[in-house]
Amino acid sequence: MNQGLKEECELAIFHGSAIIVRANKSDTLYHIARKLGSNPEWIERVNHLHRPFREPGVIFGGDILVVPTILKQQGVSLANPSFLSLELAASMFNMEKEALKSINSGNWEDRDLKVPALIYMTELSDTLEGIALRFGLNKEEILSLNKDRPGFSAVNAGLPGYAVIVPVPCGELVVLESTVIGSKLREYAVIYGKAKRDAGRLVYRITDDNGELITSDRELVTGQENGNWQSFGAEIYFDRKPSTHSGILSILAENGKSLSHKVYFL
Repeated sequence: MNQGLKEECELAIFHGSAIIVRANKSDTLYHIARKLGSNPEWIERVNHLHRPFREPGVIFGGDILVVPTILKQQGVSLANPSFLSLELAASMFNMEKEALKSINSGNWEDRDLKVPALIYMTELSDTLEGIALRFGLNKEEILSLNKDRPGFSAVNAGLPGYAVIVPVPCGELVVLESTVIGSKLREYAVIYGKAKRDAGRLVYRITDDNGELITSDRELVTGQENGNWQSFGAEIYFDRKPSTHSGILSILAENGKSLSHKVYFL
């Protein structure tokens, strides 16, 4: 793997910028790479566009590809999704249309659409069930975003280096934008996202797998508004050291709604 790409894949989660694109009939890897600021070899490698899944580098119209890019910002986007309505894009990630609009300021129709997802790079002997368990999801949630992608059968074949699209759970009132799901949560890390204005006061809580409170309820600071949604954020503090390897980060709204993510501790 290219060193620059390898450095972005600590803990098997790709922390750089990745774009999900649907190939056109006339597309080539070179064309897609040039258009999106990537490298044909990267695209071929992370989508397993090689034997026994494909002839090397061959793509077809309609293929859904993960494209790692050299852009500085982190996150996952849909490439100028003219083939999708906003409603369909939102339904792909099990969220409301207005929630998706809230994390995409400006005119989303003319640019890439940021989505609540991360890219997991498979490791030797991974399985779909194991990946889902790591992220606190069920396998159907991951399967729905990947089942029609080239090379996806590599996942259950236990082959390393395949880019799996993993949805980040969204609540009815809260969207957590910072990528902490399945990651190692460090004290003083910053979490941020969007919440509906009528969610009321927001707090975060962290528990370990023994049910012990690592962080009792701490308030999230709310800020700039975008329609019916407002931003929030906070720096993470631990009240005590975790007694287990993993736990749950919960965002709790005053009206009783909540959003929980599985996290890992250093």
